Amino acid sequence: MISCAVRCRVCSGVASPQFCVQTMQCQPDEECFTERVVGDDGNIFFNSGSHMPSKRSSLQLCDGCCPDDLCNTYICEWPASYNRSECYECDGIKNPSECRKKVLCEEDELCYTGEYYSQNNELLFRVGCETKKRCEILDNFGKKRAPEIQVCNECCVKSGCNRHLCPRPNGSKHI
Repeated sequence: MISCAVRCRVCSGVASPQFCVQTMQCQPDEECFTERVVGDDGNIFFNSGSHMPSKRSSLQLCDGCCPDDLCNTYICEWPASYNRSECYECDGIKNPSECRKKVLCEEDELCYTGEYYSQNNELLFRVGCETKKRCEILDNFGKKRAPEIQVCNECCVKSGCNRHLCPRPNGSKHI
């Protein structure tokens, strides 16, 4: 049986994920990850691998997962502002988890997922950045599924979190 698992860069405590030279073959159900953290000495460093560490740093600046070969080289790219999220950005997709492109949002923006019906009555998604003000407004009614044109609107804070928003009515998330 041929494995479709991806390879991830693996390292700990490096100045940039691009300095990770070691790679590993992931299990079929794993994704690559990278996190940017502040160490006890105040220096910023990166950890990368095939799964999130069980002990998370309280001074974590960024983290994210991705499903493609060696994709964790570019998660939490440095330099980046401490107040900016890295979010997935795509439009017209059938599932948020299909999106592979990440962008760095502005300081007044959060990660966003919107579900809507196209002109062909097809249920599609837009993921990207959205202003915090609009996210506050959408939060009042965006998580409720409604028969209107815009079916779901959700925002989240953590980098890369918008690939897992807008669960289906039966409670399952997009995979």
